[in-house]
Amino acid sequence: MAKPETQDAARPGDGAKPADAKTPPGLGDLTLWVAVAIADRAARRTRGDRLTSSDVPAMQALADRPLAITELATVLGITRQAAAKVSHGLGERGLAGPMPDARDGRVRRVALTPAGQAALAKRDQVMNAVDQEVRAAIGDETVDQAVGSITDLLDHLGWPDRSRLRAVSLDR
Repeated sequence: MAKPETQDAARPGDGAKPADAKTPPGLGDLTLWVAVAIADRAARRTRGDRLTSSDVPAMQALADRPLAITELATVLGITRQAAAKVSHGLGERGLAGPMPDARDGRVRRVALTPAGQAALAKRDQVMNAVDQEVRAAIGDETVDQAVGSITDLLDHLGWPDRSRLRAVSLDR
C-alpha cells in the first residue's frame, strides 16, 4: 500500500511539493528552503568540516577579539548558559579556548584558536563560492534584489544587527 504524501515529506531540492499544490509556499517556507539549499550546497563543498548553526555566529563574534561569556551572550542575543554551552562545544573541537583577561584575572575570555580561525575562513570561502555560483546561474541583479528584499524583511522583523546577519547558517 502506497504511503500518502504529506507536507513533511517535502524537502528543498527533492522535487517534492507541499501537500496542497494549489497553495503556493509562504515566505517562511521559501526562505527556509533557500537557507537549507545553500547550506546543503556549502556542506557538499566542505567534505565533513561541519560548523553548526550555533558555532558560526559565536565564531564570527570571536573573530574580532576574545570575549567573556557574558559579552558573547549579549552579542549573540542568547543566555549566558547557552553561550557557555556553545563555547564549551567549540573548545571540545579545538576551535576556541580560554584566555585570561589582561586587566582582570577573575575574568576568563574565549578566543578562537588557529584551527577555529582556519575553519571560519574556510566557511567564508565556501559561502562566497556558493554565492558566486548562484550569481552565475541567475544573475547579479536578481541576487542583489533578493539580498535587498531579505534585508528589508529582517529589518522589519527586528534583526537590524548586520553582524548577526552574516552569521546565520543551518545544521545539516
